[in-house]
Amino acid sequence: MTTQNLRPRASAERLVSAVRDELRDRRAARAAARDLARDLAAYTTPRQIEDLLATVERYEREDVEQMRSILVANLHQARSGALAS
Repeated sequence: MTTQNLRPRASAERLVSAVRDELRDRRAARAAARDLARDLAAYTTPRQIEDLLATVERYEREDVEQMRSILVANLHQARSGALAS
């Protein structure tokens, strides 16, 4: 084999490796999001969720955005359930 023939193969191997790494990272992120949602589901009343949201609002970090989003959805669900009762 010549050097020219090895380059496309090496390039393809790097691409496959990069895709695998990306998929692994995405799977880990989805698992972390599921874990976070499950942990936050322990807060069931609107008051509990509002208190936690008030605490979270003090932080501007990017990773807190996911927590805020989950809490807002949980609060909406808790309030809807309370209105339905």
